[in-house]
Amino acid sequence: MVPAAFVQLDALPLTPNGKLDRKALPAPGDTAYARQAYEPPQGEIEQTLAGIWEELLGLQQVSRHDNFFEVGGHSLIAVQLASQAKSNGLKLNVNQIFQSPQLKKLAKIITESPSHPNEINAIPIRTTGTQSPLFFLPSGTGDYSYAFELARDLNIDLPVYALPWQSIHEVPPITMEVMTARMVAMIRVIQPQGPYRLASYSSGGILAYAVAQHLLNIDQTVSFIGLIDVSLLPEKPTQSPTTDKHMVFNRIESNEHFDDSHKLTDELSFKQLIKENQQLNAALSPKFHDAQDENMFWERASHFNLNIIPSYQIPALPVTIHQFYAIEALPLAQERIFHSDEVAASANTTITELQLPTKGWERVLPISSIHLTPIPGNHLTMMMDSCNRAVLGHYLSEILEAR
Repeated sequence: MVPAAFVQLDALPLTPNGKLDRKALPAPGDTAYARQAYEPPQGEIEQTLAGIWEELLGLQQVSRHDNFFEVGGHSLIAVQLASQAKSNGLKLNVNQIFQSPQLKKLAKIITESPSHPNEINAIPIRTTGTQSPLFFLPSGTGDYSYAFELARDLNIDLPVYALPWQSIHEVPPITMEVMTARMVAMIRVIQPQGPYRLASYSSGGILAYAVAQHLLNIDQTVSFIGLIDVSLLPEKPTQSPTTDKHMVFNRIESNEHFDDSHKLTDELSFKQLIKENQQLNAALSPKFHDAQDENMFWERASHFNLNIIPSYQIPALPVTIHQFYAIEALPLAQERIFHSDEVAASANTTITELQLPTKGWERVLPISSIHLTPIPGNHLTMMMDSCNRAVLGHYLSEILEAR
C-alpha cells in the first residue's frame, strides 16, 4: 500500500462543488517515484550486474533492490545488458530481464540457471486489479519498455502485461498469423477467456489489431483495442526497396541529420543505411556490446516492418478502435522519410492526408468505429515526454474505466 510516487502540493485542486478535481492533479515527475532504501549488491553476480547497470545507465550506485526499468532502463538497453552479462560469463537473456528486473532477483535467476532460459511468457507489469487485464503489444521495433512507463500513469485498477517478441536468437516468424498465434498463447495463459483488452504503440498497433482478429476467429470477445498513434501504410500497387528503406527509417525513430540521410537511401542497403546514419549521429541504434546481437536486432525489426506488415491483409473487423493520436506533426524531413514522394505518387496520397487523426484506418473501418483522442506532442514526444505521457495515461484510463 506504499504510494508509487509522492508529489507535494500547496493545496488540493477542487471542483466548484468542493470535491477533489482529479483531472487537475499534476503528473508526477521522474524524481517523485518512491525507491527503496539503498542496500549494496551482495555477492559476485550482483556486483557484476550492478557495475554493468552503472555503466549503461550512467548511475553512481545501484541498490540490490533497484528495478532496471525504474532507474532508466528500456528494451534497447536490456539487449546491451544481456550482451555485456554474456561477456562477463553470465547466462542471461532479455526476456529474463523483463520478467525479473530487480537486481537481486535477476542475480538469483542467473545463479539458479533455469532449465528453460529461452521460454518466453507475458511480462507482468502490474499483477493485481479488479478488472480484466490490459495487454500491451511491442512497438514496430519490438520495444515494449514504453508499457512500463505508461503503466505508471494508468489510474485504473487492472493488471497490466507486456507481450514480447521472440528472442533475437530465435528464427523470426514468417507471417503475421504465426506471430499472432504466439501472442494469443501468451495472453491465454494469463486470461483463458475474454473479453480481452489490447493496446500498442506505433506500427505495433497493426500487430495488436491482428491479435484481435485471431481472438475473434476462435470465438473470443475483444472489448478494447487501443492504438497509440498507429498509421496504416498507404495503398499502392508497387513499392521499391528504396521506399521500403524510407518507411523503416522513420519507424526506427531517427532524430537528426534527416536531409543527409534521405539522400543516402537510394544508394545504400538497409544495414548500410543504419551504419551510415550512426556516423551522422542519427541515434538509430544503441551501442551494442556484441556486433552479432546488433545485427540480429535490426534484422528482426526490418523483417517485421518490411515483410510481416506489408504481407498482412488487414480485414474489416466488427470492433471499435481507439486511436490516441499525436496532435503535433513530426519535423518535415522525418515526414518526408516516412512518406516518401514515391509512395505518395503511387498511392495518390499526400502527407497531409496521412497526418489526419484516423491515420488511414478509415480505409478499413467505418468512421463510427474509430474513436479519436488527441494527445499533446508528436509521434515521439507523446510517449517520451512525461507530461504528454501522463495525458495519454489519463485518457486511456478514463476510456478503459468506462468499458
